[in-house]
Amino acid sequence: MFAVIVATVLAHGFSLAPLARRFGLSVAADAERLAVVGASPWSSDLALALHRAGVPVLLVDTYPGALRAARAGGVPTLQAELLSREAEEGLADQPPDRLLAATRDELYNALVCTRLAPELGRERVYQLAPSADHLLHAETGVSRDSRGKVLANGFDFEALAGRHAAGWRFVIELAGSEVRDARCLLVIRSDGSLDFPSPDHEMARTADGDRLLLPAPSDGARHGDVREPVMAGTA
Repeated sequence: MFAVIVATVLAHGFSLAPLARRFGLSVAADAERLAVVGASPWSSDLALALHRAGVPVLLVDTYPGALRAARAGGVPTLQAELLSREAEEGLADQPPDRLLAATRDELYNALVCTRLAPELGRERVYQLAPSADHLLHAETGVSRDSRGKVLANGFDFEALAGRHAAGWRFVIELAGSEVRDARCLLVIRSDGSLDFPSPDHEMARTADGDRLLLPAPSDGARHGDVREPVMAGTA
């Protein structure tokens, strides 16, 4: 069985951990690595906040200039088109456990998630929430089988970019009130696993030792020009 898994890793160029889970084998309970596809000012800040908190993260983008800020902060990066053979080889060196497609293009995000779902598991690929044009609408847009899990409403590209431009930055705090839990972008579980709030699944409640990745206003940031994210059932 182990030989089969190793052969599959060599053939596909992805990590041993997702494949071991598929075969029902135990894997080391290390912190999960998150690949973030799309290097914008806000996603670079997100990657930097996770990196400083000790969460393994990889920021992926085609353009070297887009990765400059993250690299300066010590964040591991991969300059490649994620759907290319070059990116596949690069991911083999820094294999992710989960993926967040965070570009401005919703359909490209869906394509990336569809491409990576067989290797990582469909429940481990995420993309930004749909914007006003509703390309990812449950009934009229891209189907669940052709995209990743979407983030909570309010965590779309323009909303996050607007917050960052207004001076908001990502911070990591210990899990607290339910309001905070409902409005976080990512839960970092005490065992190192990662969990994005999404209307596509019911997320377990936070527990002692869990941490939250939150967009928070810095000194002088404006409060009235961005939407608050809302989870289904929390509004």
